[in-house]
Formats: sequence, structure tokens, C-alpha cells
Amino acid sequence: MNSNMTNSSVELSHRQGLVLLLMLITLLSSVVYWDFVTFTNIFLYKDIGSDTLNVFYPKYIHLADYLRSEGWPGWSFSQGMGQNIFPHSIGNPFELILFFIGSERLAYGLVYVEILKISLAGIFFYLYLRLLSIDVLTSVMGGLLYAFSGFMILGGTWYVFSVEAFYFALLLYAFERYLKEGVWVYFPIGIALVLAGISFSLYMYTLFLLPYGAFRYYMSYGWQPKKALIFVFKLIGLALVGAGISAVFLFSNVQEMMNSPRVLGDASFFDKLMGKSLFGFEGFVHNVTAMMRLFSNDLLGTGSAFRGWNNYLEAPMFYCGLLALLLAPQVFVTLERKNKVIYALFGLVFLVPIIMPFFRYIFWAFAGDYYRLFSLFVSFVLMFFCLHALNRICKAGQVHLPLLLVTLLALLALLFYPYVPVSEESLGIIDGTIRMMIVAFLFVYVGLLVIMRTRRLRSIAQWAMLFVVCVELASFSWQTVNDRSVVSAEEYEARVGYNDSSVEAIAWLKKNDQGFYRIEKTYHSGSAMHSSLNDAKVQGYFGTSSYHSFNQLNYINFLSVLGVMDGGNESAARWASGLVNNIFLMSLSTVKYVLVKDDADVRRYLQIGYRGIRKIGNVTILMNPLYLPLGFTYDTYMEKSDFLSLPVSLKRVALMKSAVIEQADPSVKLKLGLLEGKEISSAYSAESYQADVAQRRASFLKISDYSHKRIAGTITLVKPRLLFFTLPFDSGWAVTVNGHPADLRKVNIGFSGVMLNAGKNEIELTYTVPYLMIGTIVSTISLLVFILCAWRFRPVISARAA
Repeated sequence: MNSNMTNSSVELSHRQGLVLLLMLITLLSSVVYWDFVTFTNIFLYKDIGSDTLNVFYPKYIHLADYLRSEGWPGWSFSQGMGQNIFPHSIGNPFELILFFIGSERLAYGLVYVEILKISLAGIFFYLYLRLLSIDVLTSVMGGLLYAFSGFMILGGTWYVFSVEAFYFALLLYAFERYLKEGVWVYFPIGIALVLAGISFSLYMYTLFLLPYGAFRYYMSYGWQPKKALIFVFKLIGLALVGAGISAVFLFSNVQEMMNSPRVLGDASFFDKLMGKSLFGFEGFVHNVTAMMRLFSNDLLGTGSAFRGWNNYLEAPMFYCGLLALLLAPQVFVTLERKNKVIYALFGLVFLVPIIMPFFRYIFWAFAGDYYRLFSLFVSFVLMFFCLHALNRICKAGQVHLPLLLVTLLALLALLFYPYVPVSEESLGIIDGTIRMMIVAFLFVYVGLLVIMRTRRLRSIAQWAMLFVVCVELASFSWQTVNDRSVVSAEEYEARVGYNDSSVEAIAWLKKNDQGFYRIEKTYHSGSAMHSSLNDAKVQGYFGTSSYHSFNQLNYINFLSVLGVMDGGNESAARWASGLVNNIFLMSLSTVKYVLVKDDADVRRYLQIGYRGIRKIGNVTILMNPLYLPLGFTYDTYMEKSDFLSLPVSLKRVALMKSAVIEQADPSVKLKLGLLEGKEISSAYSAESYQADVAQRRASFLKISDYSHKRIAGTITLVKPRLLFFTLPFDSGWAVTVNGHPADLRKVNIGFSGVMLNAGKNEIELTYTVPYLMIGTIVSTISLLVFILCAWRFRPVISARAA
């Protein structure tokens, strides 16, 4: 650390400040999360934060069980109809902790992992501020403002945002260590962690570092373009080392994103957002929301009661303490004119995307109309300005009173302006209680800042300000975390939600039928406000539905072409409800059992031929007598173009009769007969359906062994046929026939198949994560290079070397 720092009125050592910060974070976290750390409640939200219960919790449970039973993650039949689940959370160090706890108790560890993220983020932000020559007590306040900012606390109730906030604090610290002291080792580590855990975030961090890096280099060393360019190239080199270290995770992360409907499919937002006006402005509701969320996360409502722009989690999360709003303008008071312009331009970079959304779309690479991580960058700019101003005030008592009073009046005007015209019904009424709390805090801060102008009272005022900051952060954070619908510990242990009678029904099926099959449910077990589409991952069965940011592209294409969902709908591409109630497709996709709670649904399924097997609790188990096995055969094929010309109803009939080939090669044409679309009749009776099922079952794969990553079996044919697997096509799957590699081809709009000759065929399907081997090699080499450089050379490369 810089030993030449001028001490503030409060004399604290760097280490004392760090200890004080950690103690205060622990204290505030205990207050804010008390009901969770004492296991009264579970850190799972049932309101607008339902992704914690519907996405993250199922993912954690499934991965914890998968690691224990299967080992290194790869393919999983519990996500959709099957998808590669590597790396998912394996690259996230915080979530690894949960996997070590185990699936039985990891829910109780969620809040402790969250507090760990808050603590580490606050500590690294404190260390970052100390590198900027901010005094100890101001750095402690800065660490608290960051650790309990809206992005961290509100975003932490969605888990992933608080991870991004930690990575951001680490990258800031790593960048400044290299810029100010030439210490380079932290930057590759930060890059590696980001790319291993949340790869896309690096693009956004890079967009931030471009203006921030230029701003900080200029403020540190002035206008030296040649040396600055050398610094940039060195930084890029260090980033590449970090990317290399993360390659084992990075390559699979990128492949998952690229092979998803949100990137390469029809559900991409790119064209829609690119068509927006470059200089268009945001609307009234958005602008009011952005202003109100500067003051508090909850001024416009909490959780599902939020009535601002978008929703509670995806609206701007700008809150970073009221002190930041009061003091950010003060940073311009003592700056030289040239530096005032530089500071203003830096702030403008993050103001423009708030006012003109097209620039925010650029930030998100036109993937969506979000704030998310951009909110943190806006909060950071406010804190950066505020803490530099506060640092000067603590040292010299320089408060510009006229500007402070104007700022106070402006903030009060924003709070009390009547924002709700009749035409804007979507904008909620401002919470009066929170507003009055904000007013009280603002006046207290102004009073303390005035007192700090007096040297002999400055030390007392600083400690008083630290106390008020703690009270403010604890008060506002408590409401964000607690004044919402959560899962209680009693509910978590009861036979409801994911622990309902489905658990016993699935256990009974596994005991009595150990073959490969899929299960559908006509209900959702999750207790959140939104439907739980990932029940299979929690309850341990193979299903067809999936709620995931990057669902498997071939799986989504199949659902889209067969009319199950709108392939151009971005939300539908994430919320894939599966095949429930699609009778033909359920049979085609190896859905052997259906779990039903509603008596009317039971009667409906019985009327179409399903058989009642057993009732366990309030769950009735029904068997589909016309289900098809995982591997069955076709002796005819249909050209894809011909198939796509059919109406949806006939497409479903066609798949019962013929395989759809992407592009028929000579081996297919010589061995299989051609079925044309005009031969498919709309007069398709129950008898025809049963006859087609019987024909498909005539030759099928008799499975001798299966797991998520391997399927083995035999099939005997009297003539060449195409063996079709109800397995979404993925380059990681490989097939051998009688011990020899065979060509696994894409058939039936996104599924897999292999041509077989007559006779006995021994089939083995194995899954290997694509690019895992090359990623492991690159990571190993990069890590060795990193360690060698850190050992052979001093971990310092001059940031200013010519």
C-alpha cells in the first residue's frame, strides 16, 4: 500500500481498518439475514425472485447428486430431454462450496455462501480504495457501501449478481495493483475466475475497463499515449493468460451459449434491438424508476409488489447509499478545470445508456433490454465520486455548502414530485415510510458534513457518519431481503413443494421399473409464483421440460417445428414446458409414465388409453401403453424440406411413420424407402396410431446398461434400418456399432440416429464433453506458464515501462 498517504482525523492503520470492516460486515449481515442464518427461513424466494427456487436450487441439487453418482459433469437426461451440463456451476468457486455440503443440506448453506460473497466483495473494494489513497475510515465506509449496495443485496437474492459484484471488485483491485504498483499476478486470476464462472460477463467488464482504464491511466500518469499503448498490450497479454487458465471451463461455456436459441436460434433479440433508434430516449416510467432506485431498492415496492419499469430484479439497481447521492457532485469542487472535464466525461459514459437505451443494448451485445451488471457500473461511478469527495472532506473539511444545499434540495424535489399521472398506471405509488426515512438520513448526513468542517469535531463526526451509514444500510437491506415471500424451514422440511408425493411416486417407479423412460407431470411441484419446469433435476427423474438461460438448440428447434412452442419467442426458448399433453410426441419421446394430481386429468388420460398403475398420496401414476423406447427403428425416410412443408398436425403423424433426414446421402437412399409428404393422410385414427407404434416397436434397442453419459444395448434386424434415439443431437455423443465407430447423424429435427445393417448389432453410445480435452491441455499449459513466471520473475512488470 502507499505509505505516503495523509492520515485523516481518525487515526487507523490499514490492518485495523480491514478488521473493522470485516466486523461491521459480519454485524450487518447478521442483522439483515438473521432469520436465514438461524434457519427460521431458507434463502429461497417464491416471489419475483423465484429463479432461486426454480433454476438455481434444482441446478445445485442435481449437480451435487451428479458429482456423487456420475463424477465429472457431462450429459444429463434430467434437463429438458437431455443436455450437456458442464460446466454450469463447476467453475463458480462459491457454488462449489454448496456441492461439498451435499444435496440433503445445501439449502441451509445458501445464506452463508451469500454472506461470504458480501464479505469478500467488501474487502476487495476496501483494498481497491486504499490503492487510490483513500483514507482508512473512508475506505471502510466505501467497503460497506459496496457490500450492501442495491446490486449486491437485491441482486444477491438472485444469487448470480452478487458473484458478479465480487468479480468486479477483484478486477478493480487487480487492475489498480498493476497500474499503481506493477503487481500483475492478480489480473490473470481475476480474468480466469470470471471466464470460468460467468463467461459472458467478461465482455461487459471489458466495456467498463475501456473507459475506466483510460480515465485512471490519464489521472495517474497524464497524457502518454505510447506508454499507455504498451500498458494496454501487457494487460491484454495478462488477460490471455487468465483466459488460458480458464479454458477447461471457457470452451464449454462458449459452446453452450453459441448452441442456444438465444444466440443462433430464432429467439435472438439481436434484430429487434438493432432496429431501435440510435438516439431514442427512454420512457417516463423507466426514467422515474431509474431516479427512485437511486434512493432505495424498495421505494417503488418490494418483491412482486414492485410497480416500476420492468421488474424488481431487472429494473435499475442504482442504490449505493444516500451519502453517494449527496457527495458525488462535491468531487468537482477542488478539481482543476481539465480534470473536471475528464471526470465529467467518465460519468457521461455511464449516464448516456440510461437515457438512450440503444447504448445499453450495445453493452448487452443486443442480447436483451436489461440493466443487471450495468447497474453496478453506475453505482460504482457514484461511489467513486462520493468517496473521493469524502476523503477530501475527512482530511481538510472542505465541504462546498452551497452545492451541498442545492444537491439536498434537488434530491428532495425528486422524492416529492408527483410522478403518477393518470396515463401511467403501471407506475406505483412511492412508499411514504421509506421516503421519510430517506429524508431523515439525508438531513443527518448534511448535518454531519457541516460539523466535519470544524477540525476539532471532525473525528467525532466521522465515527458518527460511519454509524449512520451502518444504520441506513442495515435498514434498507433488511427490507429488501426479508419483506418478501420466502421458503420457511418448516415448509422446506414438510411434504410439500419439491418434497410432495411425487418423491415417493418416482421412488416407487424406479424400484419397479429400472429401464430407460421419461416421466411427465401434469403439475409443478415448486412452490414459487412461477411454474417450476426443473422438477426432474430436484426429484431425480428424466423429463422433457426445462427452464434454463441456454436450452439446447436442437431440443428447442424440435419443440418449435412441432408446434409445441413459438421458436421466435425468447422467453419460450428459456421456459420450455416440454411435451406434457402432446400425446403423439410423448409416445415418440419415450414418455412411459405420467404423474397426475387432478382427478379430471386422470379421467382424461384414462379415456385415451393410459392405465392407472398406483396412487401414492395425492399423485396418481399412469402408464402410457403406446410409449416408444429410447431406440427404435424406421425403414423409410422423408426429406426435411418435404417435412417442413406439412402442417403441424401432419408433422406429428409423419414422425410416427418415417425418419426425417437433414440431407439424405446415398447410404440412406439405398437402404431406406422414401416417404413423401403427400402420402401422409389427415385421416389418422387411433387404430393407425397403434399400428404405427407397433411397427416402430418391431425392432428396438434392448438396453443392457445406461447412465447419463453411456448407453449400451443390442438390436437384431432382418434388413437395414435407421436406429433412432430420442436423444437431442450433440457433437459430444459418439456411437459404436459392433465395436466400430459409426456416423451419428441428425434426424427428426434435432435428434440422433445411426444407420444399421441387417443382423445383430451391439450399440454403445458414450458422451464426452466437447472441447474438454483441448480445454484441459490449454488450461494446464497456461497454469504452468503462470506459475513459472510468478516463480522465475518477480510478480511485477512495470506498468509504465517504455
